[in-house]
Amino acid sequence: MPPWAWPGDGGGPRVLVHARASQACKHWPDARWRELATRLVKHGCRVVEVGVGRPVLEAADSLVGRTSVRELARFLAQAEVVVGDDSGPLHLALAVGTRVVGIFGATRADLLYVSAPLFTPLTTEAECRFCWSRWELAYPSGACPRPRHECMEGVAVATVADAVLAQMAAVR
Repeated sequence: MPPWAWPGDGGGPRVLVHARASQACKHWPDARWRELATRLVKHGCRVVEVGVGRPVLEAADSLVGRTSVRELARFLAQAEVVVGDDSGPLHLALAVGTRVVGIFGATRADLLYVSAPLFTPLTTEAECRFCWSRWELAYPSGACPRPRHECMEGVAVATVADAVLAQMAAVR
């Protein structure tokens, strides 16, 4: 298999997931990522996870730790939709022209990303949201002063799934 070939077999829309931003304050809970992947697979999607460290998803093929930046860009360009928390791969996905659903809590999407039909940013109304943008975090560690990341936990799986499916429908 060439290093840029999509893993798994079968057809279906390709959804690439990047579930691990480098800063803990930007992490959507692992259980929600797994539930999202399961929902997308039930909708006929081919879900592939990318990133570094340990894989988060159970209902997906994993390329975690197995791609160079160049290979990652190729996978991002081949996906119908990329979904992730605020991270470099989201910027790269938009740069290669792929539709993106981004989950934001500590950071403001409007300060970091260009508003475009290709991009759906999701956040909550949590009081603590956008703390990174207000310089309230212990930058650069990204350590959240709260015991829970309410800003990330407030984004529902159904909201993210609906946004991914809406972006996917726009591709067709």
